[in-house]
Amino acid sequence: MVVLGTVVLFHPENLMAFIAAAFGIAILFDGLFKIRIALDAKRFGIKDWWLILSLAILAGIVGVALVFDSAFGAGVLTILMVRRRGADNSNGRFISFRRDT
Repeated sequence: MVVLGTVVLFHPENLMAFIAAAFGIAILFDGLFKIRIALDAKRFGIKDWWLILSLAILAGIVGVALVFDSAFGAGVLTILMVRRRGADNSNGRFISFRRDT
């Protein structure tokens, strides 16, 4: 962790690409595991197994894109952060960092 922190301090311009690649690897592996789950669902006779399979393939494609295209990854992460921030304030709540004395 110390080495990772040091690298981030000296090369902050690569931080978004690193985060995108890390998320991409996680999403890619999740897609691969979901493909296996879809095939097991087909074997068990679940009729909507194809939906699981198609979403797993889509997740795999997005994971590969996040790993190999840093601009795409940075854009996706920015959109996700903006949408998440909008969801936090969607009902009029505001987060404050006020310290009560």
